[in-house]
Amino acid sequence: MAHGSDSAPGKRQVFVLGFAGAPALRLDLDVPPGPVTILELLPAIRAAADALFGRTTEALAAAGTPVTCGPGCGVCCNQLVPVSREEALALARFVRGLPGPRRRAVEGRFRQAVAGLEEAGLLARLIESFERGIHKPGVLAALQRDYWAVGLPCPFLEQGSCSVHPVRPVICRQYSVTSDPALCARPFTPGVRLAEVRHSLDLAGALAAFDGGRARPTAALPLTLALLLEKKLEAGRLPKVPGPEMLSRFLELASRFASPPR
Repeated sequence: MAHGSDSAPGKRQVFVLGFAGAPALRLDLDVPPGPVTILELLPAIRAAADALFGRTTEALAAAGTPVTCGPGCGVCCNQLVPVSREEALALARFVRGLPGPRRRAVEGRFRQAVAGLEEAGLLARLIESFERGIHKPGVLAALQRDYWAVGLPCPFLEQGSCSVHPVRPVICRQYSVTSDPALCARPFTPGVRLAEVRHSLDLAGALAAFDGGRARPTAALPLTLALLLEKKLEAGRLPKVPGPEMLSRFLELASRFASPPR
């Protein structure tokens, strides 16, 4: 359960995220006080995610099973990355706001990714699967395997590292492993099992199931299609709710999203 209270005049707010059988997590966050859409609340949600996942990382290190991910280890960035529709829209707007030369370079990598998916016969299947929902058993797993086989790096990957680390999606913040990093290059090889970190809550899943006002059926799409589907994303109408109330609603929903089993 999540509770909000004023910690200081202005935007700073304290929220408490409770868990079954685990200590509550105190979140001291910058939250817009007035009515906002979920796009304006994403920085606070990212900060909450960092706090939650940071606690998991510290606990694993103390238990002698530290996270083995590190700077320049970007193999996982070749995987299919489902993001909420609002995160995809925020990333598209971020790209459009980059300085000219860098914007054109990133846009070019997005176009290359889309072309690679189309050439592999996977583009239409991805769009259709995510529009209809990816809840049926095996659907997402099959897409992940086939996407990996195409060999497409994330358009934001530069020299093996994320070039948009401060605004990277929640699912990217959430993903890490404690197994040998060498195994990350063979995630779908028979006999290879990555020791993916399981956090208390699946915040990425909760975010895809929240429109800023209330819970909804999961609405996600592959990160690589954010620019291709930008106009469609822009056409959607997002609820406006006071920032503290919206974050409280999100954390309340998130408290019911236990991380899926590995």
